Amino acid sequence: MDADSIFDKQFFAYLSYKFLSAPNPYYLFWQSANVTYNNFWQVPSFIRIISFFGSLWRISLLVQGLRLIPNSVYSLSFKLLKDVGYWDTDVIPEDYRIFFKAFFKTGGKVSVEPIFLKTSMDSPKSKTYFRSLLNKYQQERRWSWGISDDAIYLKWWLTVKEAPFFKKTYIVGNVILDHVLWPVNWYIITISANLIVFLNPVFTRTSLGYNLPRMSGFILTLCLFALFVLIYVDFDMRSKRYQGASKFRQFIFPLEFVLMPISGFFLSSLPALVSHLQLIIGKRLEYKVTDKS
Repeated sequence: MDADSIFDKQFFAYLSYKFLSAPNPYYLFWQSANVTYNNFWQVPSFIRIISFFGSLWRISLLVQGLRLIPNSVYSLSFKLLKDVGYWDTDVIPEDYRIFFKAFFKTGGKVSVEPIFLKTSMDSPKSKTYFRSLLNKYQQERRWSWGISDDAIYLKWWLTVKEAPFFKKTYIVGNVILDHVLWPVNWYIITISANLIVFLNPVFTRTSLGYNLPRMSGFILTLCLFALFVLIYVDFDMRSKRYQGASKFRQFIFPLEFVLMPISGFFLSSLPALVSHLQLIIGKRLEYKVTDKS
């Protein structure tokens, strides 16, 4: 677990119950909802937006079955950890690696059970505004370096015949898809519809080309309703324990979403793209501990 993790007061009782009541607890990982609420109101707005969506995404994974992969703060039995040879010391994405290592070494018997409680952590925060943004950028670069392990996941997928085909294909496929889409999602959502028209002026004279920008704009407008739901869920999940701001500031928080295109590019898409390109040309990534002062 991370040093800044704050567990729900019922977490260890819940985890103990799940372990003792499981038919075979030595083939299980347990994952709670890792959220970054500790210093939600103390970080820059750009980081707060990323924390908002990241926390809700990790909460949603608890009900997505096989898509739930252990990350950051997770639990497993010491017996399982010993049987699979402990953590590898030469990888950055150790949480995903230990899960897939255990999954394939046991022939696909390992799975992840959700813990429906929050585990709250800090977002990157340094002594200055700019240093905080740089810390977040470097954290995203480190996280996106997880794609470096996709090759070994594919190797295990091809060579470990004992693991159920559908199960291993679904898990590995979704992880690879997440890694590949990470640096390009921003472009697809933000500029792809207009970019097609710009790159191919002839296309604009077709019926689809003429209506594409309007259709994409309409779809994104509909997404505003989902955003309102997310804001409500986030407010509800950030109980009074994690509020730390005046009611007025909480009320105007949705106005910060106008920064979402900038924040999404510089603190999510760009660092992932740089990490992936760095990996392609064979350069290493230096592990930098995130400052959370």
